[in-house]
This record gives sequence, structure tokens and C-alpha cells, in this order.
Amino acid sequence: MGEKIKIKSLVDRLQFRFPFHIAHGVRTGTDVVFIVVEVNGHFGIGEATLPPYLHDTIQTTLDFFNRPEVKNIEWPFHPRDVFYSIHQSVSEHMPAKAALDLALWRLYASITGKDIATELGIRQGTWEVPHCYTIDVSDTNTLREKYAFALEHGFTFFKLKLDGLCDERMIGDFREISQLPFAVDANQSWKDVKEGMAKATWLKSQGCVFIEQPFRKDDVRNTKVLMQESEMFIMADEALQLASDFPRIAESFNAINLKLQKCGGLSPAVSLLQQAAHANVPVMVGCMSESSIGCDAGELIAKACKWADLDGPYLIKNDEELSGKLKAMINQWS
Repeated sequence: MGEKIKIKSLVDRLQFRFPFHIAHGVRTGTDVVFIVVEVNGHFGIGEATLPPYLHDTIQTTLDFFNRPEVKNIEWPFHPRDVFYSIHQSVSEHMPAKAALDLALWRLYASITGKDIATELGIRQGTWEVPHCYTIDVSDTNTLREKYAFALEHGFTFFKLKLDGLCDERMIGDFREISQLPFAVDANQSWKDVKEGMAKATWLKSQGCVFIEQPFRKDDVRNTKVLMQESEMFIMADEALQLASDFPRIAESFNAINLKLQKCGGLSPAVSLLQQAAHANVPVMVGCMSESSIGCDAGELIAKACKWADLDGPYLIKNDEELSGKLKAMINQWS
């Protein structure tokens, strides 16, 4: 018999630095549940971020951590084996799975001394992966304020959120103050391929790098036409949740946004990376505006990606406070 892991959780809220406005609506924060796992004085931390458009809630996440399959995990283990064992019996609750998977990988690394990226098979190198800063749908003055904040923190690549209503004004405002590279995320707000082609042509003339999720996630036809005709990267986000979704969307998108909170953590992310590499589809590792706990995990696979969107710790204003709470929890535990 091995030794069962001990688990504690911390329920809190990520507080946006600025109100975050996208095509889905506006919010000032996001519910979050952190998990800390422990064995013999070794710890691992994970994060489940719960934006309101997901089905997952604080309660469903806590319920997941109380499932027998989770509470009875014993050391020694390999995180990948644990993930797929639990995934066979529980098909939902991906943010909770991501939190558990990240915590177990960190615990595994602490105990064994092994490097997580190496264990995942991520090729190491010295190349710089472009990291973008997200500017949500904003009026002219607020856009300038957010742009200045991003420059102060070293960002030179931007992702602009669009809502299908003021897209040209947003891009125009950005181009008035910057010639730095940018991409756009329409969050499913474009209506048809005619609108999509007109906007894609104009965006390309403005130097746009890629267009993320232009149409509804189930709008395969329009997305495929836009991808074939626009000569731009059309990136899947809402249309791609799990690693098993990749074959279904591969003919409609030629780039993907891989989010650990969507696919269930680092273990399944490797499968997505492998499928994308085999199909020669570039990947952006993204986030749901997580704290540094979640985004630091994304950095572990960033070297295998073409772009990174891991700006969560900069979009929220209480990252240091949350880190302090987790450190205090660990200190009290030990």
C-alpha cells in the first residue's frame, strides 16, 4: 500500500484590474478554486478557474475533489496515469481536473526532482515565444490606458477582443497609437462569411497575425470557407475543448488555442500538441485569465507553441495576494 495524498482547497475570486468586456458580456472577476496536495512534506498547487459561461461552479469543483477517485490517490503515482484513470470515470469538470493534474505534476516533481517539461516531452530551447497581452473591448481612452500598462510590463504583442459591433474602431484606435503586431479574438461574434471575409481582408492589411474564433463554435461551414479564402490563421478556441475534439475541427481551423483549463491539464495537453504537430497546425497556449499558479503551468508547454497568451497575472490585480494566501496555507500545514 502507498501513502494517500492529503488535499486542501482554497476558494477565492480573481479580481480584474479593469472590467473585462468581451462579446459574451462584462465581468469584474472570476471565481477560482485552488487545490494543494501533500505527501511527506512535499506540496503541489493547482488552479481551477471558473468563468461564468462554463457549467462548472465552485460547488461542482469542490465536489470533484471529494470524489473517492481523487481522495484515494496514493503515492507513488505518475500524474498522466492518474489523469486518464479518473477521466475514464468522470468525463466532465475539466477546470477541476486541470487543477488536480497541475497539483499532482508539481507534487511529482517535488518528490522525484524531475523536470516537468522534460517528463512531458517538451523540447527545450532558447527561442523566444511571442507572449501577447489581451485588450478587451474598450473605448478609445481605456484602450490607451491598457496599452500603456502592457508596455510598462514588457509586452510587445497584443490580442484585441472584438464584439462584431465596434471592430473597425477598436483596430483603428490601436493602430493610432501602435505599429506593434496584434491578433484579434472575435469570441464567436461574427455573423456570416461575407462579414468574415471583409473583416479578414481589412485585418490582414492592418498587419493582423491571426483571427481567433470568428463564428459560432458549431459553424463549421463558414469557418472552413474563411480559413480557405482569407490566407490567414483562423484559430479555434470555443470550438476546441478536449484533445479528442481536434480531428473534428482540423478541417475548419488552421491554428488552435490550447487552454489547460479547457482540456483538463498538462497531461491531455500533450496529446493536443502531438496531434497539432502531426497536422502542422500551430498552437497558442492560452489561459482563462488565471493567476500565476495556472499561467506558470502554461509556460511549461510554451516552448512547444508558436504563441503564448498567458497574461492572466497582469489582467488581475490580486495575484500576489492569492499567492500569499497559498503560501500561508502551506506554512500552516507544515
